[in-house]
Amino acid sequence: MRAVVWASMLGVAVTAAATIAGPALAQQGGGSERRAHVQVHSPKADTATGVEGAAWMVELSVDYRDGLKAAGWSGPQVTGPQGGTGSFGPGKDDKLPGLVVLLSTTTGFSGPGTNLANLFNVTGVAERDKAGNGVKLWDSWLVGKPLFGKDVRSVLTVAVVGDLNRNGVLDDAPDTVKDLTGDGRIDAEDLRKLGVTSNIAEVPFRITDSAA
Repeated sequence: MRAVVWASMLGVAVTAAATIAGPALAQQGGGSERRAHVQVHSPKADTATGVEGAAWMVELSVDYRDGLKAAGWSGPQVTGPQGGTGSFGPGKDDKLPGLVVLLSTTTGFSGPGTNLANLFNVTGVAERDKAGNGVKLWDSWLVGKPLFGKDVRSVLTVAVVGDLNRNGVLDDAPDTVKDLTGDGRIDAEDLRKLGVTSNIAEVPFRITDSAA
C-alpha cells in the first residue's frame, strides 16, 4: 500500500507503483535506497532571473517517503540575516539536514562545493499523506545579495543525501561537497559518488545584471 501512495505523491502512475522498490529505481549512488524526490519550482531551466545579481528566488519541494522524523525535520523555519527560528548561514541545514543545494557560480564561502541549504529562509510542511507516512516539505530562499555572480550562467543542483551513517534518519548532508570524482568540478557526479537517496535536480539558468 505504501508503494502506491508514494507513487501517487510523486505524480507517478499508480500502475507503475510496483517498480518503486525495484532494483532499477532503488539505487541512486552509494548503495542508497530511493527515499525522497526533489523538485525545483524556481528558477526554471534556461530562464533569466534577478536584479543586478540579487532579488531572485530558489523555491523547491522535497517528497519524503518515510515521514518527518525520517527526513530529519526538526520544525518550521523562518530565517534571515536578522535571525529567526533556525540557524542562517552556509552549510548543512539544521531543519532539513539531508538536503544539499549547490550553485556552480559560488565563489565565496567554500566555493562551488558549499552546501547552501542553510541559507533557505522558509521551510514548512506543504502536504501530508493521511494513508501513509509520505510528506512534502517546501523550502524557499530569497537571494538578497549578488553573491553568485552577475550576468552569468549558473547551474543549481539539488539532492537529498542517503543515510550514510545508517541511523535511520536522512541527516548526513555535508557542509561542503568535495570533488570526489577528481575532475576539478563539483556537480551531480560528486553527489552520486557521495551517495544520494533522491533524484538529482539540475537547473541551468542565468543570473542577470539588469536593473530595468
